[in-house]
Amino acid sequence: MNKRVNKNFENTKKTALSGIITALCVVIMYVGSASGIGDLLAVSVSALLIVFAVIETGGIFPWLIWAVTGVICFFFLPDKYSALEFILFGGIYPMIKSRLERFPPFIAYAMKLLYFNLAFTASILIAKYLLTSIDIGFEVKIVSYIFANIFFIISDVWLSLMISVYMAKIRPKIKRSK
Repeated sequence: MNKRVNKNFENTKKTALSGIITALCVVIMYVGSASGIGDLLAVSVSALLIVFAVIETGGIFPWLIWAVTGVICFFFLPDKYSALEFILFGGIYPMIKSRLERFPPFIAYAMKLLYFNLAFTASILIAKYLLTSIDIGFEVKIVSYIFANIFFIISDVWLSLMISVYMAKIRPKIKRSK
């Protein structure tokens, strides 16, 4: 009986933490979207919060945070492209990253870049056909892909660094204080 109570308590804590992270992600995404210039920063900060959920809750909880935040953002953000960035990149990437980094580094990076380019292509097509964004020329698309891939690699390295800092410096203090 005691194991069941402990499991229910752990699930309750994970559910509460997931709700808090979802609310923070929605607020951050709204501020980034409403500002008109902070959408990528908002997506990056939201991704960092979801990384925290991947580490601390695991299982289905980060996926639920991504799904609920994505739906809320899509319906309530003034800039739908910000919601699309969250849904296709920032919100889901922490879970994808945690799975892909189990492979050897070269294979992991190749798969990460493949995922990113597929998601980037999907975002361009969705923006063009569903969000009625303007169509940009071929040369601009090439330059966009180059800069987007550079930004993605820098973001991935930054995210890995933040995970290392959290695991080495912050998490032990949180665990010790319990």
